[in-house]
Amino acid sequence: NNLVRQIISGAPILGFDDNNNAGTDFELALDGPRAWIEDYDDLSNETRILGSLKLDYEISDVFKYRVQVGADYRNKDRKIWYGTGLFRGQQVNGEAGFSNLNRFRYNIDNTLMFRKNFNRNHKINGTVGFVVDKSNITLKTNQASDFPNKDLRADGISFGQNFQAPFLGKQRETILSFLGRVNYTLFNKYLITATYRADGSSKFGEGKRWGHFPAVALAWKMEEESFIKNIESISQAKLRLGWGLTGNQGIPNYRTLTPFEPTQTPYSNASGGVASAIIPTNLANPDLTWETTSQYNAGLDVAFVNNRFSATVDVYYKTISDLLLNVEIGPSTGFENYFANQGELINKGIELSLSADIIDNESFKWNVYGNIAFNKNKVGELGIPPATFGNQTYSAFLGRQVSGGNFFKVPANIFIEGEAPALFYGFATDGIISDQTQLSTAPDFRGSPAQLGDVALVDQDGDGNITDTDLTIIGDPNPDFNYGFGSTLEYKDISLSFFFNGVYGNDIANGNLLRENYADQSTNNVRVEAYRDAWRPDNVNGAYPRVGYNIADETGFTDRLIEDGSFLRLSNVSLGYNIPVDNISFIDNAYISLSGQNLLLFTNYSGFDPEVNSFSFDP
Repeated sequence: NNLVRQIISGAPILGFDDNNNAGTDFELALDGPRAWIEDYDDLSNETRILGSLKLDYEISDVFKYRVQVGADYRNKDRKIWYGTGLFRGQQVNGEAGFSNLNRFRYNIDNTLMFRKNFNRNHKINGTVGFVVDKSNITLKTNQASDFPNKDLRADGISFGQNFQAPFLGKQRETILSFLGRVNYTLFNKYLITATYRADGSSKFGEGKRWGHFPAVALAWKMEEESFIKNIESISQAKLRLGWGLTGNQGIPNYRTLTPFEPTQTPYSNASGGVASAIIPTNLANPDLTWETTSQYNAGLDVAFVNNRFSATVDVYYKTISDLLLNVEIGPSTGFENYFANQGELINKGIELSLSADIIDNESFKWNVYGNIAFNKNKVGELGIPPATFGNQTYSAFLGRQVSGGNFFKVPANIFIEGEAPALFYGFATDGIISDQTQLSTAPDFRGSPAQLGDVALVDQDGDGNITDTDLTIIGDPNPDFNYGFGSTLEYKDISLSFFFNGVYGNDIANGNLLRENYADQSTNNVRVEAYRDAWRPDNVNGAYPRVGYNIADETGFTDRLIEDGSFLRLSNVSLGYNIPVDNISFIDNAYISLSGQNLLLFTNYSGFDPEVNSFSFDP
């Protein structure tokens, strides 16, 4: 129930009572847009200081020592107020909260660099060093409710009648890294780079803290070979090969331990007094370790006619193993989930980029460029026993529930071994039940008979009743390809540039449609077509369900929410002019420009923005 969502759902006009048959004052509606504007505060005051210091010391012509220290201090005070115009505030007669976040992070980089040319044919340089990265975080919160006087809002927190126990949380996080890199060039055409780093993270337990990540890269400058040098039109030709490991430790702190916290409400002892109690906040997993990515890649860089025309091709194969996932577990443990290393993700693709200087002279220059990337993802071995999902059996797991509110209270994605990740998982539909013939064969929904004008849900197992066994794959959020193109023009002192980017072939789950596409006779604003083209006895071919259809939230996720996410966007346009200043001695140069972003968008997606990313990285 955020502000933007409520504004869209709220009545679009004031003084609506004369035409309102629902008996609700839209202007004063609980959780309405006016309530969010007038009866809600979320105010923050933040101080942040960033600084760094670098010192280089020339030991000799070959060796140089560098120490670099960086610091990031952040202090943030935040206060929140929920008045009685909002459901959350109404339940407790007003609610106020204060919090303070204090974080200090610093890093110390110590590196020794060396460079040596043995002769014209042998060059070597490299770096060895170690890095310390440490963070200290302190979080304090206070919360109160039930305010006889609400004039002071959050500033009157001391006037609350009910207080929650103050919370004080402290966290420390440390990463220690040892690293080394060597670059070797032979005959100025064969290049070898070898790197190695060992990272130790405080997020993991004894025996699991250290990850080791080597990498090697080879390059061949073929334009230096005699069989290429003789071809005048080729100005560059480089072949690249590489392999390497990288690590990820992106989980919350203390997931290998079992922290405790006090219960929200006290318990009573045998004599009726107050007894303090503590409970574990998460299930410990001492076996957690680094998530590791292994990648093979090959590439080719070519250029022609003194680099006026160039192209780059890259292919890669990447495997992410020991994924750090928040895995669902059985209720007998007392917890819903815990973090574990489980499963792998396979990613492969090809990327192509082109650039051409179409015209290049003193008065006029014109360059065009473009790129396209084809990427395919696949869920690897999950280590999960096969189970029934819908009427199919997979080794798979479901994503998280999308919303904690009244809409979209189900998982949207399924991760199936051997399939593309995050496939949309819900009920398939087949239009609207428009006549008695269709109604006679329509299945029940969880035991309730269908009506004319209901959404026709597909009975996957044929048992005449729509249940979880009828859930199925209804869409794929993974695109076929991404692309972009642009151009730069310069005429004397005037320049113009623009860039388009786009995605093709992906689906988007537009959760807004759960509210906007159903004329359910609630106080929510709906799309015009959801009412005008709703099924009626005189509009049996209506594309939307009948007015009063109010089980959209119960059916949850259906393919009626799936939309084509392909788009082409004019991302940036810039027009500039170099002002002549040759006759002004105290000005070296002057340049003025006018630029615009997100100026045009071509898409069939009906939501706010097809580059939506909610839940895109959270299974």
